[in-house]
Amino acid sequence: MRKAIGLFLVSWVSVFSQTSARNTTTYPVIIARVALTNQTAPIPPTTIVTPKQGRLYRVSYYVDCGGQNLDWMILLHWTDANGSETFTSAPCNSPSNPSQGVATVRASASSPLRYETTGVAGDYDVFLTVERLN
Repeated sequence: MRKAIGLFLVSWVSVFSQTSARNTTTYPVIIARVALTNQTAPIPPTTIVTPKQGRLYRVSYYVDCGGQNLDWMILLHWTDANGSETFTSAPCNSPSNPSQGVATVRASASSPLRYETTGVAGDYDVFLTVERLN
């Protein structure tokens, strides 16, 4: 009897584990990265990703500038159900004050998610990671 109960439990755990593994998708999923160093001029609007379906995305950004009072910023552009949207980061205005953070966007299908930079002068680095949240 103990053997039968043990065999049943092992079978049940095995089936449950296999079913769970098949039905589980792990989010977030990294879909794009940008790493640009030693930039000295603004970057024009540049497409990071164009989703095939409307999705929720998390964009992590980091802008590090090499001088003082440069005010380099990153802008994100996308389209959602309400139309065109723009996110503007805080400025990076010294080596000890990089602009860093996260923006969450809901991009519509076939509408590109774009980034650009603006600033005054000097050198800077920009890093972006885009993750699909659902």
